[in-house]
Amino acid sequence: MSTETNEKVDYPIDWRGERQAVNQLVGKRVAGLQAQYCIDQPTATAKAVLAQLRRAGSTSADGSLNPDAFTVDRYTFVPPTCYRLRDGEEVRLGDAPTKAERSVFIAMTLYAFHQQSRTKRMHQPGDRFGTALGRLTRKQPSGRTPLSEDAVRRRFAVVLTASTYEELLHYLRTLVRLLRDKEIPLDYGRLASDLFTWQSQHGRQRVRLNWSRDFENGLRPATDNEETDK
Repeated sequence: MSTETNEKVDYPIDWRGERQAVNQLVGKRVAGLQAQYCIDQPTATAKAVLAQLRRAGSTSADGSLNPDAFTVDRYTFVPPTCYRLRDGEEVRLGDAPTKAERSVFIAMTLYAFHQQSRTKRMHQPGDRFGTALGRLTRKQPSGRTPLSEDAVRRRFAVVLTASTYEELLHYLRTLVRLLRDKEIPLDYGRLASDLFTWQSQHGRQRVRLNWSRDFENGLRPATDNEETDK
């Protein structure tokens, strides 16, 4: 008698499902690395993986990824279960990176850069990208000096005008560097799903709008907003 079991795999049914799968994949991987790194004695494995991710995510002067960027490993690989079925069959991957692969790769490498030499957890579920940038202008719990609103707005405006993935990556690295300096965390699962959505023209406009709304919300605490509205 055969002891094999056929477990049902729930593949995404549409692009929204793919986006959520990317979010969950990155969130889980980052949380696992963070748990090993943000402790009194970080594990050798976590330190090595983060260093490897930073090297993989290095860019040239024009913002393009290095030649070996998409040699994926266990932390940047996207399993078939993150893709929709096509005519009942798993997706057939071509020579170019998929939207999901790009999103996961960029999110994981940015996290590695963000977490470098920081004991505070730089991945925090629920901390949206735009909101985190807005917090750069507020008094920092760490005691670090906040940035001027005009300076942050200028940098944020540049991100919104990015028209290619290479441009977006270049500007994102600059902003993540600011977040790292001020020890402001970010939800990397959510960022990965935003990067996935950004790769379609309609989705790009949606991401820009959401980032802009979140940025304005992050500029000042909710209590300040309420007082302003009175």
